[in-house]
Amino acid sequence: MTTPYAEVVGDPVAHSKSPLIHKFWLKRLGIEGDYRCTRVTASELPSYLAARRRDPHWRGCNVTMPLKELALAAVDTCSSAAAGAGAANCIIRGEAGLVGANTDVAGVIGALPHLLSREVAAIIGGGGAARAAVYALGRHSLHDVRIIARDPDRARRKLGSISGDLRFFAVEDARRGMDCAERIIQASAAGMAGNPPLPQAVLDALADAHPDAFCLEMVYDPPLTPFVRRARELGYGWNDGIAMLIAQAEEAFRLLFGAPAPRRCDAELRELLRA
Repeated sequence: MTTPYAEVVGDPVAHSKSPLIHKFWLKRLGIEGDYRCTRVTASELPSYLAARRRDPHWRGCNVTMPLKELALAAVDTCSSAAAGAGAANCIIRGEAGLVGANTDVAGVIGALPHLLSREVAAIIGGGGAARAAVYALGRHSLHDVRIIARDPDRARRKLGSISGDLRFFAVEDARRGMDCAERIIQASAAGMAGNPPLPQAVLDALADAHPDAFCLEMVYDPPLTPFVRRARELGYGWNDGIAMLIAQAEEAFRLLFGAPAPRRCDAELRELLRA
């Protein structure tokens, strides 16, 4: 009998930590199943999904860049989070076909404690991760959300349809965007291994945030990015990218395998992810 399985797809995808996380949880729970890593290019996504529709053992997949927006257009229906964020990072087999979900939204909410509608938030970045962050904050009715991006006009085109309560700032104007911010989300790929660093102007602007600011990093490799190090230096609360990674994977695991992730094992899982 063939084992039920899920997988992560993207291009590139070999760097993904999702197989480690999901296999760890499957083993801890004693669930028969597998989780694979499959390189799929943008042009290959339609044929990939067509083949998986015919495979009864396929439970679904996580979707990484650059396929998240394409995945939303390729499914039969989608969750409110995927529709609101304009991207699907998880596809599951539903009774009526393929369903697109966005577990990044759940990940942001899970890694940001005690969100309050009156708080001021700043999001660094204007891409797919920022879309999920904007939608997540919107679900908590935050009305003062600033976007700090290298190209504010492009960010406005990508994010403006999600919420009308956004203000956009260039990197050179990061201090105004960060002024008195209580929640700061680093949603760009800057600082990720192999990518350019986060601009120094943004790191310097963190000093203008609220004294009780809480910072969330969405990059998980390396675990301690310059953004996290700067937040620690300033005495802010913070969560690293691994916290975000586990929080979004928890929702994906529930959707793909129909069981709650064993979060009691987080300490052991973190050690594996840092290795």
